[in-house]
Amino acid sequence: MEISKKLVSDRFKELIEKLGYNIPSFAKALNYQRPDKLYNIFNGIYYPSFEILSDITKYFGNIDIHYLITGKGTLFLEEREKNAVDALNKHIVPLIPYDCWAGNGSPHFCDEQIEEYYYIPEFTDADFLIRVKGDSMSPIFHNRDIVACKKVISFANNNKIHAISTKSMGVLIKRVSSIENGSHITLTSENPDYHPFELPISDVDDIALVLGAIIFNLS
Repeated sequence: MEISKKLVSDRFKELIEKLGYNIPSFAKALNYQRPDKLYNIFNGIYYPSFEILSDITKYFGNIDIHYLITGKGTLFLEEREKNAVDALNKHIVPLIPYDCWAGNGSPHFCDEQIEEYYYIPEFTDADFLIRVKGDSMSPIFHNRDIVACKKVISFANNNKIHAISTKSMGVLIKRVSSIENGSHITLTSENPDYHPFELPISDVDDIALVLGAIIFNLS
């Protein structure tokens, strides 16, 4: 389910009003030196980043982040509800552009990098979503399909598909068919028109395992 920026903005306005703040004082309560990024959220320009959502739960432990993003539930939590809501929050996954994931070592993307939030119960372990570019992974994935990715520190064995942020070629979505002596990997495409190639591991900035996909091209 795609999450509307306008509705998220409305719920953030509800939040600061019920807490008795305005935007500058709410920024101060979150220990921010400037309120700019909060204005961008409240004006419906950006989605809230993981950092902002985390800070809200840090300083206001009774706020339901799942409600702020999806509108489901209630704004304020009772203590007994927190465990259930924590589980729901894990289903909310950010969609990021290709060029916003590069060697950051963390799934905490800033708010201007997040294109959409999606509520996807099936991808509870995903850190982010990213669109497929091109046809090299067809017929499994097609151009503009969305893959769910989980950040990992090393390549998985058994011929798994990975999203790989590289220094020389940007983000690649490829099957890792072999890992040679810890120095390079062999990447293969599903489309036979694309030949396998080797990539030095020194060229790799960041790695994520592809968990599954939202398929848009059914023809």
